[in-house]
Amino acid sequence: MNQRLGFTLVEVLVVISIISVLAAILFGSFSDARDNASNRALQTELKEIQLALEIYKAQNGQYPPIGATSGACRNDSGNPNFAFTGFASCNNFATINRYIGELSPDYIATLPAAGDSRNSSCIIRYEVEDSTQGWYKLTAENCFAGAEAADEGIGEDEEFSRCPSTCGISPGTCNGSTYGTSYVQSADFYESMAVYSFGGECQ
Repeated sequence: MNQRLGFTLVEVLVVISIISVLAAILFGSFSDARDNASNRALQTELKEIQLALEIYKAQNGQYPPIGATSGACRNDSGNPNFAFTGFASCNNFATINRYIGELSPDYIATLPAAGDSRNSSCIIRYEVEDSTQGWYKLTAENCFAGAEAADEGIGEDEEFSRCPSTCGISPGTCNGSTYGTSYVQSADFYESMAVYSFGGECQ
């Protein structure tokens, strides 16, 4: 009577293959779950700062001005949580930490940061009307994680949309980019989230 001990090579390979397939499925699910949690957390932070900005305006009569602390156009590229990109008028655009002294800690404990997103391209930008600070727009640009196509990200008329369709399809601009079909289908649009006041939505 022959009694087989152990496993054959084929059986071991089959077991390893099954484990590998299961691990791949679980890893993908966990990655999606982490992306979804990151997106929801950042959206919650954006809503909280939107409330803080409205409280600030109610008390001060305007939204926080940019107010660079070192010259007219301070570059904060040394801070890994923030980024500054050059626009024609740096009086109108700023990184979020340009007004950190205006909002934190009196109006909000912490501010959202690019590092809060699982999208490595994330940039958070604050824009405010230059003369009266009568409107603002806060854009978490390319911060929506896990979207590989437009239907997986933020649509043009959804909450947190970078620009609503009422900004005009053509002609029209949205954050300096032509707002048309190609722009709505681009990662710059569907991977971005924004909150804004009346007047800031099409900036």
